Amino acid sequence: MSKSHLLYVSFYTFRQKIDKTKWVDQKIPALLRLLAKVFALKQLLLDSAVCYETGFFGSGSSELLTESMNKSLQELRPHMVPLTEMNSTSEMNMSYLSAIGNEYGDIYET
Repeated sequence: MSKSHLLYVSFYTFRQKIDKTKWVDQKIPALLRLLAKVFALKQLLLDSAVCYETGFFGSGSSELLTESMNKSLQELRPHMVPLTEMNSTSEMNMSYLSAIGNEYGDIYET
């Protein structure tokens, strides 16, 4: 149960930080919330026995979790390359974190 508590505290702290930060680009909080959602769904898919034992989840919840995870991953998919290459800077154009695309996001052109 302590592992679940630590996961919840990590998730809660992450969400608070998203909400309290003043973002220049307003697309970033939505993307970070999507990442938090994927994290939470993954944890529930890994171990949701307590939710069933307490009656919070009922029959069919597993299918709903799986469907929600698939939908969230489809929504996240277009953002994966930019997230992977997030640490690369234009000043140091020597290497990227992945071998996909370039600094403009042209994956198939290069």
